Amino acid sequence: MKLFLKVLAGLAALLVILVVVLYLARNAIATAVVRTAAGRALGVPVAVDSVELDLFEGRATVRGLEVSNPAGFKSPLALKAGEAMVDLSSDSTASNVVVDLVGVRDIGIWFEQKGTTNNVSAIIDCLKSGEPGAAPAPKASGPQVSLVIRTLLLERVSVH
Repeated sequence: MKLFLKVLAGLAALLVILVVVLYLARNAIATAVVRTAAGRALGVPVAVDSVELDLFEGRATVRGLEVSNPAGFKSPLALKAGEAMVDLSSDSTASNVVVDLVGVRDIGIWFEQKGTTNNVSAIIDCLKSGEPGAAPAPKASGPQVSLVIRTLLLERVSVH
């Protein structure tokens, strides 16, 4: 019985240590995930300097975001943002997401027309379909989620 309790206590201690390590490494993990997942979703390379998560306040801040242009466009970038932040409201539920603030600062957008398409449409099409140059995927059926953004803040925006 004593051995069982010691093993159980050891496992509980390891679990606590694992949770603490994951919590302390959350920003590094989130930065790596955003770099990988955003690039895959948009179909173009995405660079991010850092992601900071405040899990207790429901806040996320992304710094140094750069979204590359799809192949065939002249400018190396489609979008650059110095800082982007999202502040989730405590009023949010699984089916009704309420965001108190979406803020983006120091934004640069490079819009390029090429024939009947443009770089922004190419990125959005990839985001919808999952593949560069593919047609948008059909809408998924299932439960709907509503999104309410209470405040949208855009500071220092330049369009090229």
